[in-house]
Amino acid sequence: MSDSATTPDPYVGTLVAKRYRLGRKIGEGSFSSVYRAYDEKAGNKTYAVKILKSKEMEDKDTIHRFQQEIQLTQQLEHPNIIRIFSSGFMESGSLYLATEYLKDGDLLHELEAKNGAPLDLLRAINLIRFLSLGIAHAHKRQVLHRDIKPENILLTPANGIKISDFGIGLSLLFSRRTEKTVSIGTPCYMAPEQIEGGDLGPWTDVYAIGILSYQLLTGKLPFESPRISEIIYKQCHCPTPSLLFKGGGIPCWMEDIVHRACEKEPSRRFQDAQGLLDEVNNRFVQEVANYSLSRKVAYFFHPSGKACTYFTEKGVPRKHLGYYLLAIIGTFLLCLFILLLSPTSSVGG
Repeated sequence: MSDSATTPDPYVGTLVAKRYRLGRKIGEGSFSSVYRAYDEKAGNKTYAVKILKSKEMEDKDTIHRFQQEIQLTQQLEHPNIIRIFSSGFMESGSLYLATEYLKDGDLLHELEAKNGAPLDLLRAINLIRFLSLGIAHAHKRQVLHRDIKPENILLTPANGIKISDFGIGLSLLFSRRTEKTVSIGTPCYMAPEQIEGGDLGPWTDVYAIGILSYQLLTGKLPFESPRISEIIYKQCHCPTPSLLFKGGGIPCWMEDIVHRACEKEPSRRFQDAQGLLDEVNNRFVQEVANYSLSRKVAYFFHPSGKACTYFTEKGVPRKHLGYYLLAIIGTFLLCLFILLLSPTSSVGG
């Protein structure tokens, strides 16, 4: 039996801010632990209370940034961002943050339940849209997340999402650079400039959205390795692999969006989440508008359908696909025409 199972949690049962009674621990990250809590001043309404770990309390700079970022995050009111109700110091001296409580778990659990298989295509695209909506709202208010990953995306009962953990992000009003001695984020989702200590901006979150989008659409991360050093190297130097034939009918336009979001050079990405969202919405609307019975029949030859996917994977340049498909269709029709004429010509003979 592990020590964690035998040693009682000192925070369980604690009353925070004279109102939040802490229950069981429901989550834990590098910087903080999260508890289910009951508001004794509001009929035991359920909340989630995040407590900064004691080791982080020794860093005055971390505390200062955490407090500043909480103040800014409380201004982020959006359906796809977790709502913050209060924050401050506990009697023990630790910082706490009280947010709304969601009982449906996080996106990591949904991905784990798929056991490496991709999400349904429509579900994946909707999640990308919801995530981009929330992050775009933050970007407009000069707030970066810096740690977008499945664990920080909470699921709602209506199949939506709420983004959490803005409390340890960065405000562009305070800093635009990652200190080279500090790695903040998760390597599998970190942009090259975040790893190398470069200038950060909304484009940094865009990269993480691109990596997560790849995972939602294919069921796999683009860069995986048992060694963190190898993942970091690939994030900085290796192009994002193709999505085609990995997710069951991923349209080419979606691959284009993911690859642009995951460009190594920040200037070549969407410059913020709104730009990525606009592109997804525009292409998705076109896709839905064209989805009629005739489109289903002709989907094999549609520019964002299986033929495009197949030939792109085989190395045919995207800009030549139209001519390529036209030649194939023309050849098919010519052969069909010859076959139809063959019986007539033989009877006439």
